[in-house]
Amino acid sequence: LRSSTLAFEYASELTRSAYFRLNPQNRKIEGSKLLPELCPIENGCFLPEERWVFQPDLEKVLHSVTRLVSGKEETVTTDFRSTYFGGMRYCRLKMTRDRNAAGDLSLIGVIQDITEITETLQKAQDLLPLWDLVMYSIPVMFFIKNAQDDFRYIMVNTEFANLIGRPAEDIIGRTDAEVIPMKNDADGFRAKDVAIMKKGGIDDSVEFMTDISGNAHWFRTIKKPFVGVRKEPMLMGLSIDITELHNLVESERIINRALTQISLESHFKSNVKQIFATL
Repeated sequence: LRSSTLAFEYASELTRSAYFRLNPQNRKIEGSKLLPELCPIENGCFLPEERWVFQPDLEKVLHSVTRLVSGKEETVTTDFRSTYFGGMRYCRLKMTRDRNAAGDLSLIGVIQDITEITETLQKAQDLLPLWDLVMYSIPVMFFIKNAQDDFRYIMVNTEFANLIGRPAEDIIGRTDAEVIPMKNDADGFRAKDVAIMKKGGIDDSVEFMTDISGNAHWFRTIKKPFVGVRKEPMLMGLSIDITELHNLVESERIINRALTQISLESHFKSNVKQIFATL
């Protein structure tokens, strides 16, 4: 029994929750160790909801409790906010009716602080438009690899999948060696990824790859290590195709070399030979 109680208390701390038994007539309440940190208690009594539930949420909380006490509901679950303990906290309250041998009514329940969960979901929802843009709309290649699992891809966007020439779902779970057309390119990416994970920080560099049709691509790629939700080392990357810019710069370099050679030669035939040698 003692070990079971300890396990329950540990679980309560991890989930920021507490169980309780409440007498709805005199508001006497008793429960687990974390209870006083999650709901206000004075002299062993549960404070009236008006004193600690955030005003905009008070009506729905009172409505749920009233229906439960009156017997219109056997169990109720209500999410609400409170500033009683300082700062805005998000709470979840679940209660059910219970009667002892004498027929006295009690409310058995669990209250949980869901602030962290709620705020995380809100942030995720705020990022959804940007996430959709990155994954499906803008011409930027995005990917995440699990460095702990042989740098297998766990996420890629549409632009990246189009470059590889496979559906995104066919890339997930595979390594560069399995999806990059040219072995030399795949080996180069792997070596670079390993170095970045060892070094840490943001890496901003130019990379090269030949696609499945034999076309050469140059990319500006930014990679950054991070820790995943399960504490695995991950690598996130964003790439933009700069092939046209690279070709333009390369063409300009070749032209400059040719013009330089022309300026050094006075004979027309020698000039022509020198230009072709440069090109």
